[in-house]
Amino acid sequence: MEALTTAQRSRLQVARDDAARALVAKEFAAARAAIADETTARLAEEYENGALLDFFMPINCAIFRAPAFDIGNFVAEMVSGFDVAKETKRLSDAGSARATGPGGA
Repeated sequence: MEALTTAQRSRLQVARDDAARALVAKEFAAARAAIADETTARLAEEYENGALLDFFMPINCAIFRAPAFDIGNFVAEMVSGFDVAKETKRLSDAGSARATGPGGA
């Protein structure tokens, strides 16, 4: 994703008009969506292979990037916030990404 962002910045710097900039932005959005779909598809595949926390952990660990993060409070909240019913539905919720990701349609 970092390489994609760097490439987009370089292309925006040489874009001569608004139409060229809009095209760069559109291509970036499409590439970013494809990366997100592929990531979700891979998580779903790992989930099917027994990695039940593959969806739960990335969502909850995003908070590590937040300023003033307190790990002592976070772990207890994260564990107590685990919802079996919600995690059971993750695979079906990822259906569209799985269809367009690796091995999909």
